[in-house]
Amino acid sequence: MKLKIAAWHDRDDRVWYPARWLDPRRHAGRALIVQTGIAEVEAKLDFHKPSGRFAWLEWRPALGEFVVLAPWRRLGPADMAQGREPVAFVPLHPGEWPELPEPLLAPKMAPAPLPELAPPPEPAEVDDWPYPGLKLGSCTPPRSLEECEARVLRALRTMDGQPRVGIAIRSIAADIPSELYYLMRRQQMADDLARLRENRKIDTDLKTVRIAFTLLRRDWSDWDYALDWYRGLSRDSRELIRMRAENPPFTWRQIGRHRKESHETSRRTYEAAIASMYRAATAAIRKDRSA
Repeated sequence: MKLKIAAWHDRDDRVWYPARWLDPRRHAGRALIVQTGIAEVEAKLDFHKPSGRFAWLEWRPALGEFVVLAPWRRLGPADMAQGREPVAFVPLHPGEWPELPEPLLAPKMAPAPLPELAPPPEPAEVDDWPYPGLKLGSCTPPRSLEECEARVLRALRTMDGQPRVGIAIRSIAADIPSELYYLMRRQQMADDLARLRENRKIDTDLKTVRIAFTLLRRDWSDWDYALDWYRGLSRDSRELIRMRAENPPFTWRQIGRHRKESHETSRRTYEAAIASMYRAATAAIRKDRSA
């Protein structure tokens, strides 16, 4: 299924229908635009073979296939959608629908002119690392190489923050006791002093410092979407991007020593990997523009 993004994104006369009206026995496999409360995505209601049940399936252009958005369940009049369950839908091909339920919203009329309003307040959450002030999207193709890079790096850190079985969730600062930090520091000073006495070279690189990093609500909704672009890279490129996503990030000289190459070569390989992810993420838009 190919989505012409501009065809539905620029329309202002869409009519939304309640998603609870859909029945997989009558509407399975039909192309939809669904609204989940956090994003509008191309999807369908169809049978999911691995789970053996019906599910909402989201189209991922980077993968070229559908992935599970949420399990399907029959909702009663008083039931509320949960998690990523769709709450409303728009048919991508209205001619295929012999009947539709009562709409949730009437078609939009021409808007009346609005009075001058004060600028809206600054949002409470601001994307900072790795590009302070850069506006990042969520569950949409990136608009620049910098946005693509930032969303993938943040997605990797978000993935590392997911709870794991048998591992308690605690703050990064509490991962290593302060006594162990001081012991490691005294040991490093003793090793450096011994090397100086033997006229051996010591490591004079500035020590990297862990930076403050807070996951935003946007990160929790976007991390698995952005990792679709990352999964298409080679193992070598994924390892390189992983090192830049660490906290603190590996410096380019550290990466070069690890890979046994110059830091400039590592940087060029990294930039090529970012460009490859950007091309995969925007492939659907470029196909639509060339059609």
